[in-house]
This record gives sequence, structure tokens and C-alpha cells, in this order.
Amino acid sequence: MPDDQLTVVIADGSVKGLRSKGLGSGGALQGQVVVVAEHVRVYDGVTSIALTATAAGLGTIPPAATHALIYAEGAAATDYCRYWQDSSTNPTPTSGKRLKDHEEMSCASPSVFKAINGSGSGAITLRVEFYHYA
Repeated sequence: MPDDQLTVVIADGSVKGLRSKGLGSGGALQGQVVVVAEHVRVYDGVTSIALTATAAGLGTIPPAATHALIYAEGAAATDYCRYWQDSSTNPTPTSGKRLKDHEEMSCASPSVFKAINGSGSGAITLRVEFYHYA
């Protein structure tokens, strides 16, 4: 790379080169640089919840936790649970969103999450990882 070129990696993975023209020795390449950073995920704890025919929440949520990663584990590939992520609705065996065996989801409000075994489904265990962003 020449001394008068700055290489920039764009968010889509492409690479662009910026060159100064005619600055000669001691010249400066000027421009605006924008740096985008990610939040750091901080682990707060893990739990397992064996679902039944009664709607259940995520149990004791660690005080710092603001999010949860929820993984459904069933006895068979056809097993699923039903869930809702609002405080006013309880799922039933036939209503609510489906989370199938070996699927996972992110939840930004773990305190209001509720789940129940799905109709005709075997037992589901939820593996829950709690976290917050720093």
C-alpha cells in the first residue's frame, strides 16, 4: 500500500482505498472517520425450565439481566411449546407463538415471557441464558 493511501473496510465487507493526490512528502490525508461499535453482551446466569400444561415464566431472573436467549429442547423433533412475550396474555396449548424443538429466540423482556407445552406435543425444556449489554 502506498504511503498516501488509507484502506477502509466498509460494513458490507467491501474494501475501499482513499488516496491523497499531490500532497507530496509531509502531506496529510484528511477526511471524516466514523467508527461503529457493538455493545458487549454480559452473561448473567442460566436456568432450565421443564414446561407443563400450565403457563410458566422464566423463574428467578438475575437482577442485572435485561435479555434472555431461550432454547427449546424436546424429546422429539415434532415437540414444540407455545409462548407470548407480553404481560397481559397467557399462552394456551393451542394459542401463542410456536417455538419448536432445537429452535432458539432472543427475548428483550424476560420478566413478561410465558410458555406452555404445545397441544399434542411431548415435554419441552427451555434452556435460558440471561444477559445484559454493557
